[in-house]
Amino acid sequence: MDEDPHSMWHWIIFLSIVSGAVIILSLIPSKTISYETPINGESQGKEETEIIKKEDYYSDLISEYFSDNSDLFLSIAEAESNLNPKAYNPEAHQGCYGSYSIMQVACIHYEARGIYGEDRFDVEINLQVAREVYEESGLRAWGVCHNGKVNCGF
Repeated sequence: MDEDPHSMWHWIIFLSIVSGAVIILSLIPSKTISYETPINGESQGKEETEIIKKEDYYSDLISEYFSDNSDLFLSIAEAESNLNPKAYNPEAHQGCYGSYSIMQVACIHYEARGIYGEDRFDVEINLQVAREVYEESGLRAWGVCHNGKVNCGF
């Protein structure tokens, strides 16, 4: 996806302080868009922040990695993690534990690629590894394709 050189993605974080503790209420992807508006023939730099719905943000990312079938993979991500980048399932997989982030990629796939720790929750790393798993194993790698939550065509 080509980015406008005058735009930048960032996160708006809503915080609450309860009994002295800071609690993150939500992370909302947003995009700052820079543009110029002519005033009396002169350009004046302007900036706006556009709130992007979580579904749209992740749909765009999924489309980058799965352009051949982005609607199906968005459905898989919604069923696997509810589009939660911090989703974690502690199930065992051939000697390691856990499936991670929006695509719920199993630990064995990360370990095979030397990816450990918090990187497993990075959405773009998650989507890249998910793409590689898809190319290696097809749709059978996702449990939601087996249990009927998503119609994956088999």
